[in-house]
Amino acid sequence: MIEKLFATEIERNHLADTYLFLGGSPTRLKDMALKCASLLLECKGDIYNHADCTIFDPTEFGVDGLRVEHISQRNDKVQSLEKALRYRPVGSGYRAILMYDADKMTVDAMGALLKTTEEPPDKTVLFFTASDLSGLTPAFISRCRIWRVPQTSAADALRLASSAGLSDDQYARLLQVFGNRDVVLELDTKQRQHVLKIIDDFDLWITRELQSDKLVKFAQGAKHNDKRSSGMYDLAVVRSLLASVEIQDDFLVTQARCIDALNDGISLLQSQVNPDVVLKNTLASLNV
Repeated sequence: MIEKLFATEIERNHLADTYLFLGGSPTRLKDMALKCASLLLECKGDIYNHADCTIFDPTEFGVDGLRVEHISQRNDKVQSLEKALRYRPVGSGYRAILMYDADKMTVDAMGALLKTTEEPPDKTVLFFTASDLSGLTPAFISRCRIWRVPQTSAADALRLASSAGLSDDQYARLLQVFGNRDVVLELDTKQRQHVLKIIDDFDLWITRELQSDKLVKFAQGAKHNDKRSSGMYDLAVVRSLLASVEIQDDFLVTQARCIDALNDGISLLQSQVNPDVVLKNTLASLNV
């Protein structure tokens, strides 16, 4: 258990300045960071209201990842690490800084963090979470003590999926898409139904019973930004399904071409190109 390991490091005074919790489940990663922060601060109550705990959650800020203004003080109306470190801890003597989704930070934000992660103020421990290391710079990674947070066991995940109303086949297909048990378990009912609908349509498309232009569609009246995010998500689901299809000799070239088209579509949806045009062209290229 990571909590026990962290408690031992506190007891032996072997704390690192910076910890990076790595794993596929953002919720489990946040939970682990909060538990370790509670141990550090000897907090028995609500860690969110602890005077010596500061949390930087990009979701709460309405951004995909933390930006440089969340690190260096640029705007008094924006919470920043620089501002949080101005004052000494007032409780147990330690201070905990939690920064979520580090792999989604901008490169400028990671650069602004380097000095603090190398030489944080005394009695300050930084906790980061990340789904993988590919989005992090080597300089940032080198400053972190990395702990991998394990997935829920296969048996427990199957039990929890069943209690959530998923059949064994539905759970297996969702796991085929996301590749991580905890990510599947964290899907809410609406998300599960949405992805399962794409899976059903994919099965029809791959057997030529459904036209490719019916695979993914935008919600009626959705704004462009919402279309971009939902389009990237849905195309990524189709890409994951396509990549997991058992390859037949006569399908190999078509499969590779379709995956390339999906990658191009996802990339274009991150640009300023009209998302309706991107989706239409991407789906039109998925001919099997």
